[in-house]
Amino acid sequence: MRIAASVEYAGQDFSGWQKQPIVRTIQGEIEKAIFSITNENIDTTAAGRTDAGVHALGQIIHFDTNLRRPMNSWVKGINSFLPNSIRIKWAHEVAADFHARFSAKGREYQYLLLNQSINSALMNHYCGWTFYKLNLDLMKKSLLKFKGKLSLIHISE
Repeated sequence: MRIAASVEYAGQDFSGWQKQPIVRTIQGEIEKAIFSITNENIDTTAAGRTDAGVHALGQIIHFDTNLRRPMNSWVKGINSFLPNSIRIKWAHEVAADFHARFSAKGREYQYLLLNQSINSALMNHYCGWTFYKLNLDLMKKSLLKFKGKLSLIHISE
């Protein structure tokens, strides 16, 4: 059986998505949690990999298992073995030819920049920060170089 799942994580305490020897990674933590349920080494595949310190709101993964259990049990079970900074949001059984990376129809990335005189104690892990005055017209122009849907939101202090 192939299961697809959506993963949310705060990546500041991890060395990226892909499992590596010695360091903590998102994939490594998820696979350890799955092992705690299945007692078998199961490889997960993600739609993409993230670097150290990167966060995700809905990273899609898939894995194969012979263990049958309700999908909500997969979600609750895996989450019970994960650190609080990683959560499985949902899980669904999918066709055997589904692939988290190659079946994706799109991806969305958000880059947040806090522009105020003092950095935020609460947001410092989740966005960049600058106190310099930004040239919003130049920023909008430069965004045109990127493909896809782009938006620039400016909120004054």
